[in-house]
Amino acid sequence: MKKLFLIVLYKSKIRDSQSCKSIVKNKLQTFSENHFLIWDNSPDKINTASDCGIFFKTKNIDFHHTAQNISLAKIYNYAFDEYSNFDAIQIFDQDSEIQKDCYDDYLNEIIFKNQNIHVFLPKIFVNGRLYSPGKLKICRGHHFSDLPFGVNKHRFYTAIMSGTVVRPTFLKEHGIRFNEDLTLYCIDTDFFNKCRI
Repeated sequence: MKKLFLIVLYKSKIRDSQSCKSIVKNKLQTFSENHFLIWDNSPDKINTASDCGIFFKTKNIDFHHTAQNISLAKIYNYAFDEYSNFDAIQIFDQDSEIQKDCYDDYLNEIIFKNQNIHVFLPKIFVNGRLYSPGKLKICRGHHFSDLPFGVNKHRFYTAIMSGTVVRPTFLKEHGIRFNEDLTLYCIDTDFFNKCRI
């Protein structure tokens, strides 16, 4: 199963990124069908393509640097356009940690077994509290106290993008794009609103 892992960095060296360290710790780079896109959105170029290859120890890696700190929506759209033939794309910010054992096998299994599911949301905890996914009521987000693992249906789901897994074919089929008029806030909320079709 071809999967792309997109990691967006800002003023962080690859070796200092919790997300990058977590990917290497979980040995995701050792699987030949996994590909990585490292996007350095820092004003100054503090990472290079060579740094990426050395850190991840794989040739399945692409690197971009945009000094103007472009909208995350533009980065996400680029990834889904350029890697539209992949089975799944997972988005990471720079400071996420994967805490699931055998994560590659787990991800392959849930994607394969749930062919009718197109967006997969991890449970993200901050200081021991479930932070994402959440539910959107009118204009404001609220936290769930807990969610069981597995398929959960809620028409007001929202989440942060880090950790989210999406099938590119779903976005292409329904013409879903990330809103490039938004720079940071509400990109994720706008995206999940579009996915409720």
